Amino acid sequence: MKEERGRTREYAKDRGYEQTVERLNRLLAGAAVPPSPPARPVLFIAGLPRSGTTLLYQLVAAGGGFGYPSNFVARFYRRPAAGALAQALAAPWLPRPEPSFSSRAGATPGWSEPHEFGYFWEGHFPFAEHHEPGKEALGRLDLTLLVGLLGELEETLGLALAFKNVILSFVLDRLARDLPTARVVRIRRPYVDVALSLVAVRRAYFGSAEAWFSVRPAGAAEMLRRPAAEQIAFQIARVEAALDDARNALGPDRWLEVEYGTLCTDPRAALTRVAAFAGVDPAALDLGGVPERFVPRHRGGGDSTEARELARALAAAGLAEGDPSR
Repeated sequence: MKEERGRTREYAKDRGYEQTVERLNRLLAGAAVPPSPPARPVLFIAGLPRSGTTLLYQLVAAGGGFGYPSNFVARFYRRPAAGALAQALAAPWLPRPEPSFSSRAGATPGWSEPHEFGYFWEGHFPFAEHHEPGKEALGRLDLTLLVGLLGELEETLGLALAFKNVILSFVLDRLARDLPTARVVRIRRPYVDVALSLVAVRRAYFGSAEAWFSVRPAGAAEMLRRPAAEQIAFQIARVEAALDDARNALGPDRWLEVEYGTLCTDPRAALTRVAAFAGVDPAALDLGGVPERFVPRHRGGGDSTEARELARALAAAGLAEGDPSR
């Protein structure tokens, strides 16, 4: 107890810590959101559900060159800068575990690991029945508050920001238009591996391959009447088409593609490449906590009845079996 009180007094006497307390209380009291957009790069990690987006997100977070909404900060989804300040205040009392590079359907363990930030994005986009707002709805959106909140979060963390959530697949081009420093890195994985993983996670979470999981394109509710293989092929095809459209809109200077297998083979090289693309000095990265390699999760089952059904459904949706580059 004495040691704890002593540590409390030690931090209380630190002027920087005191200023953080003051800033947090001003925000919680309703300080106006600055209208300034982020000045540093804003990195969006994109890809199909079950394609390795979470692993890449964890890798980017572990490198230390980017700020991100942690599982702690994500609780402050209406004012993420307040969460970042609260995290800075609480951090001295919280054990900070090493990056786990593990997750369960996109959810990461530990307070300091990256979060998908779903409540934040859903608060600014018309995501209701599905995650594919029409062009008219997107054209009516005013993202001034969203942009200001991200600018405030960047200023608080003092780093370029990184985010990942596959529900953003259909709005990436709009985000990039309102965030001039935005960059997108898309991870690719063979379609059959993605499809088999989606079947597995549907069964694990809902007990049935027929239950929808993750991002919902327009028309997903109607597709629930179709067999699981057709649902999954529809989901993959619509998300891939949206990402292709965003890539064409942004151009090569703002879009990078990384293969899942390459990421697993040499994650340090992949992280260095992503950082350089996003305008973050690779020399500023801390690669000490990054493994030399990951073991790729190949779903296999290429000769199984289920894999053949998925391959047929993917082909019918215009997706070449196992070919993520169309």
